[in-house]
Amino acid sequence: MTVLDLLNEVSRSYDVDSFTIMKILKETIKEDLNLGELIDSFDGKNYTIYELYVNKDGSRKKRKVHITQNRLLKIRDKFYKNMIDAYVRDKIKTIKNDIGKDKVIRGKIIDTTDKGLLVFTKYGNAFAPKNLLNPKELNDGKYTKETELYFHVHKLSKKKGRVNIVLDRVSKKLTEYIIREIIGNDYRIYAIERKFGYRTKIYIGKMPSKQEIELVRLSLGEKVIFKQL
Repeated sequence: MTVLDLLNEVSRSYDVDSFTIMKILKETIKEDLNLGELIDSFDGKNYTIYELYVNKDGSRKKRKVHITQNRLLKIRDKFYKNMIDAYVRDKIKTIKNDIGKDKVIRGKIIDTTDKGLLVFTKYGNAFAPKNLLNPKELNDGKYTKETELYFHVHKLSKKKGRVNIVLDRVSKKLTEYIIREIIGNDYRIYAIERKFGYRTKIYIGKMPSKQEIELVRLSLGEKVIFKQL
């Protein structure tokens, strides 16, 4: 195996641009061999890494970094770990930018357990713990397989080398999102008070139509009171 073979191997495994892959490889080699600043070159056939150093006369020089097969195999394991970390960090950043401030996404329930729901989203599988579900919806049996619902992203993190997405159905942001899906953005919502399964009070700048109020009630599954301020 050569360094170029390793680069090609990783590029086939991860959807990451070549610049990032080479950057992480150089960082891994630098750390493992305790080297200074590294630069690289690729002539279309050979990939070479050089270490920059300062000569006795103060001039900057470069010397080729020689990596044995045994050292390369050792570096390979560290490189893959660093690649996974970088890949997950990049994916989390992309998801955060995509979901915005509302942090509301659509998901399909693909399995139910005593601990919660396994949910498929466009970002991959996610989990909604039982304690973060709407208690009335839970008691009413609303959470069944193949059901599609809006969820709020409660937590987004790295866990065991993967993106860990934790969802909920109790966030105020989710409640407001559901309401705005019906009444639109022309209404100013000052505050929302919700007692799950009982009633939701919405303090608003102007009153929605009776039809909109009824649709909000059906969507939330409880009594809805709009208070105009």
